[in-house]
Amino acid sequence: TQFHGSEGKEAATKKIDDDEKIIKENRDDRISITWRGDCEMFAISFLGANGRMFKVFNKEGVLQFTSEKTVGLESLIAWRPSGLWLAIPQQLTQNNKYAIALFEKNGLRHREILLPFQKESNGSSEKVMGLEWSSDSDILFVHTATVLNSSGSACSRLYLYCISNYHWYLKQMLEFSQCPISTLQWDTTLGEGKTLHMTLKDGTLATYKWEFTVNHSWGQNDADESNVAVIDGNKILLTNFRGTVMPPPMCGIEIPLTDPALYVNQVGFLKCVNTDTGDSNQMFAVDTADNLSLYQLNYWTVGSGIDGAVHRLQSVDIIAKYHLDDDNYSNLPLAKCHWQWLDRDSFICTESTMENIGSRILLWRVVDEKLQIVDELNVQGIIGYLSAASAMQIVFQIITESIWRLTIDKGHKLRLLQDSLDSYHLPEIYDKIEATIIADDNCTSHVFALKAKQILYHNEHKVATGVTSFFITNKYLMYTTLVHLHFVMLTSSSLKSEVICERRLERGSKLVLVVPNDSKTVLQLPRGNLEVLHPRVLLLDIISTHLNKKQYRKAFDMLRKQRINLNLLVDHNPDVFLADIDYLYS
Repeated sequence: TQFHGSEGKEAATKKIDDDEKIIKENRDDRISITWRGDCEMFAISFLGANGRMFKVFNKEGVLQFTSEKTVGLESLIAWRPSGLWLAIPQQLTQNNKYAIALFEKNGLRHREILLPFQKESNGSSEKVMGLEWSSDSDILFVHTATVLNSSGSACSRLYLYCISNYHWYLKQMLEFSQCPISTLQWDTTLGEGKTLHMTLKDGTLATYKWEFTVNHSWGQNDADESNVAVIDGNKILLTNFRGTVMPPPMCGIEIPLTDPALYVNQVGFLKCVNTDTGDSNQMFAVDTADNLSLYQLNYWTVGSGIDGAVHRLQSVDIIAKYHLDDDNYSNLPLAKCHWQWLDRDSFICTESTMENIGSRILLWRVVDEKLQIVDELNVQGIIGYLSAASAMQIVFQIITESIWRLTIDKGHKLRLLQDSLDSYHLPEIYDKIEATIIADDNCTSHVFALKAKQILYHNEHKVATGVTSFFITNKYLMYTTLVHLHFVMLTSSSLKSEVICERRLERGSKLVLVVPNDSKTVLQLPRGNLEVLHPRVLLLDIISTHLNKKQYRKAFDMLRKQRINLNLLVDHNPDVFLADIDYLYS
């Protein structure tokens, strides 16, 4: 006998009837072909006798695998270049959801990416029109066409997905409402895997380039909680790494947008907090409707005592919300990018013009409770990166391989520095640029740049090759290679770039952040998990600071916890230690 549940034997036949109904509704005779990245195998999606299916062949045309029977599949199919998954749109029968089904090459369904919309909902429809992986296998774009039945208007949307630790993040949503997308194509040039070319219905050719970055807080004192923000659709995932370490997709707190129909496109933290009113635990976010929201992060204390207290994220308050009004606004999504929150009332961003002959650098300030453009600077060429060394010093890169500096005067005016010392050429376009003020040179901003070919530069001078990530602290330039973490003393002279310390890492680890005034160093492994290290060079710096301040108890606890020779208490400064013997025993 078989148990059919409370609905009886009719439940089994009902599911079959539902499946046949979906097959008829989604009947599509189109045939799609996709190749694996190494061109050793290809897959064909077609409509079989029992619905949509696909078969996998080798390059000689010999059948290798046939997919399992799956209801609701559509004709599009895209094979990840690395060869891991085949992506196919699917309408799920159980919960009326729309998803991207992921199959292994043997035809077995592995997992799915739930899309943030339904195929038919509230009088409107949205259908997947395109599906393609980036050439480096990091990004999957989902191109959809939306039709509003009430108005009859149509628009195109582009969803960008990335995976980390087996969780799919919706990193960007671009809506082309005025002119729909005609064609899309990822760049296949080496090192340009995250560059997307598209043409619109009006003939416009647009190019977008993305790079992965870590959005973290910028404070340099104990008050900074080392917050990291991660974009995931219409919410922001926040974790304060000073108090806790959570591997993705876990987080300390989730911040949803006030309007669930909007998506987060950019996020960042207050950059320059040298003023008395600055708080590095403040964050901003820009959504798809060009709203800029400011958030204050709140914490609660776990444990007791000064040494044992740990802060955890408790809540987030919206302290302000502004709409970005611009008479010269570009119709393309993400035209305004590279946002930096300079101080309490100032923001800066860049905007590319439609003619591709130049860019605008826009300085925004809060005036009469509105965010307004107070100055703008037109530059020749397209800006590829912008970084703020301080609230008054900005560095930006033109994609023609030149680095420029500009300043913001007390009248809130942008001034481009034209001197030859304030601009220089770099060999290539860089994936990450960070400007900083070095302690022994407070007048000039220094630029550290890392390009796709894994070469790290300090201004125009090469620091190292084979670099996968870097992070700048008050005292050190830290960078990772394939299996090592290196430390370079941070000085104004580019010629003094000798490695003073290094240690082995798990293969492929990359720096996420280093907690200010602490030795806690967070790295991310290739799959997405996190690892926390306490490098010896950072520990010795902190212990030295405690001993100089005669905080022997803190130094002793750290030495014992990290298993460092206790003789360092004496060897650091024997005369001072012997003079403080009575103090130690009191």
